[in-house]
Amino acid sequence: MIRLLALADEASNYLENYLTATRPADIPLDLLVSCGDLDASYLDFCATASGRMLYYVNGNHETMPKKEGRGFGEDLHGRALETRHAILCGFGGARWYKPGEYQFLESEMRWLTRMVRWQIWKIRLRGRLFKTPQKPVIVLSHAPPAGIHDQENSEHQGFACFKTFMRAVRPVIWLHGHVHLPNLRQIQKTVCQGTTVLNVFQFKYIVLQDTGITVDYQLPKHREA
Repeated sequence: MIRLLALADEASNYLENYLTATRPADIPLDLLVSCGDLDASYLDFCATASGRMLYYVNGNHETMPKKEGRGFGEDLHGRALETRHAILCGFGGARWYKPGEYQFLESEMRWLTRMVRWQIWKIRLRGRLFKTPQKPVIVLSHAPPAGIHDQENSEHQGFACFKTFMRAVRPVIWLHGHVHLPNLRQIQKTVCQGTTVLNVFQFKYIVLQDTGITVDYQLPKHREA
């Protein structure tokens, strides 16, 4: 079982209150991840209050440099990283619609997905050589895959190469942001090619088990500190 807290796009007063009132040891959480467009101060608070390392990608409205000032987390953009619980990989930014550091052409993102596929292949090969259990792949992206939760305007269209990557790698879950939801309780989840694609707008609490994936817009009730 893997318990995930995924963040994106908008801070949550509920989550801040929950983390403030709960000791890190009492939070049922294995991985803390962010899919972009959140202030560094908010991400720092979530990582510190939960006592977990943050794994993140940047969104298309980031104002901070990619590699500086974020000692509380690991930037996964264009990278695959093996953790205790899973193989994590990420793709930050969005489709190009105006000049900006965190915007990419389809061809640029396609090159990144190919590079990450190679990294995952090497991690899996090492696991087979040492006969260790194969870990599930979890993808973080800011933009969604094309045709899944995206919108018609160019700013919010997804990347077609994400589907090619999905077909080749078979991640268990693909987490994205970028597309805001009108109802914070709404759970936007689609299964594509065996992969669960989830819009984590604001935040979602996710439990991955052999029997399936559960998603909630609240965390389990905690004991009083």
